[in-house]
Amino acid sequence: MSAALFKRIWRGVSGEDEALDATSPDHRTREVLLAALPQGATFGVVKASIDRAGAKGYRKLTGEHLDD
Repeated sequence: MSAALFKRIWRGVSGEDEALDATSPDHRTREVLLAALPQGATFGVVKASIDRAGAKGYRKLTGEHLDD
């Protein structure tokens, strides 16, 4: 899910179909690290969203409140 979302974001921002490969000698380290920022942020937001939805679903089904 996060990979597909990131690909859409990356394509919109860079105009390229694929993100930079971290091991590619064709790009500078700075370029690769800057490209990794939105990928990490996208993964983090998707993971937090899924975790949050799971916790809400659990509470709704069980009536139990988890510590936030």
